[in-house]
Amino acid sequence: MRNMRSLSVCRDIGRFKNTWLLVTFTLSIVGAAVIAQASTITRCGASKGFAWYFESGLVEKRKTGWTKDGVSKGDITLVRDGDEYDIIFTDATGGTSSAKANGAEVLFLGGTRPFVILEAYTKTQGLSVFTYTFDLDDHGAGQVVYSATKLNGLINKAAIYKAECTGK
Repeated sequence: MRNMRSLSVCRDIGRFKNTWLLVTFTLSIVGAAVIAQASTITRCGASKGFAWYFESGLVEKRKTGWTKDGVSKGDITLVRDGDEYDIIFTDATGGTSSAKANGAEVLFLGGTRPFVILEAYTKTQGLSVFTYTFDLDDHGAGQVVYSATKLNGLINKAAIYKAECTGK
């Protein structure tokens, strides 16, 4: 009797393992399909513009005011997955990351051509708000004009930039 019970438990464990493997495999395929649905709307290159620097941690009063600003080696990629958007960016340090992965809320505010995307960060990096206005053709080529407000205590600034977008 004891051996029969052990055999039954072993069969149940075997069925559980097979079911677990099937569920894991299915979820990985579904996850890959969801990731594959995300599509690039456009890629934009270096940004040029102007920034107003406020007196703050690293900015002395005599260095406040307007200055030419930009990200010469940076880029912006707008990605869409269903109704969700994300901004993938390369910053002045050369680091590439996702706005959402960094804790930003990325919202489609409206419009057709041009249309507006809002990206907002709070708390973890002080307050940062970016408003992107994309003017793109059907292939994603065109331009983006965006404002950036960064208030983190060390370097507080408000800026406006423009970048050319080459499409998908």
